Amino acid sequence: MKIKVYNTATSVIKTYETDATTIGEFANEIRESFDDKKVVVRETRVRLENSRAEFPTEYDEITLFVGPDGKIKSGLSNDIDMSEFIESLRVKLNSIFDEIQTEIEDGILSTGNSSLKEEAEELGF
Repeated sequence: MKIKVYNTATSVIKTYETDATTIGEFANEIRESFDDKKVVVRETRVRLENSRAEFPTEYDEITLFVGPDGKIKSGLSNDIDMSEFIESLRVKLNSIFDEIQTEIEDGILSTGNSSLKEEAEELGF
């Protein structure tokens, strides 16, 4: 089976040929952990939540959306200065908005893999 892995955090796609039937076997084969990550099969929209989760057998090729789990495991640490955190976030967001505005003004919206990005966003990544 051919498996494409789309990392939603980096927009990088890697393609593998495998005989693995579960996400756990596949992870061992490619030496990558999917623990604490959200993994969704594009074709079926099914989330693979543990290492025994099986790949669909009706496809010769599948795409896996892999990204941060998004589950909040605990509250904020007392060591975090909220004002610094908020300021850091504000600066990052302003930088992103500036880049988008520049791309739009230049008439080039270079999102790369835009259709996969849109599908990943629909799945909550």
